[in-house]
Amino acid sequence: MCSKIGRQFARHLASALVLRVGDREELERRTRSDRVGARAAKRARIVLLAADGVANTRIAELTDSTVTTVLNWRGRYEERGIAGLADVAKAGRTVVPPESWRASLCGFPVEGRGVLVVDRAHHAR
Repeated sequence: MCSKIGRQFARHLASALVLRVGDREELERRTRSDRVGARAAKRARIVLLAADGVANTRIAELTDSTVTTVLNWRGRYEERGIAGLADVAKAGRTVVPPESWRASLCGFPVEGRGVLVVDRAHHAR
């Protein structure tokens, strides 16, 4: 989506997002829970604010997000409901670490030659 179009849409007051039956309670639970993670809580808050009729630009300010992010989560909720707020697998190849790393990554010996996915950000520290 062109950023100019996104800004134009964001300036107009978007209609309140219509929540599915029972979703408000689940979304509110996610915003209060320390078990769902910060990203999931933020997504739930975006959807709740949209359902309350808050403007997209204001939602972006309140959640420290961009308007594009707000529009993305609104759209995913409209299309798929709460399931649309889940992380989606990203494209890219699976990282297979060298044999010398495999046993020491988690402190457990690795049997066989299965594929092991490595969190690069964690190992870069």
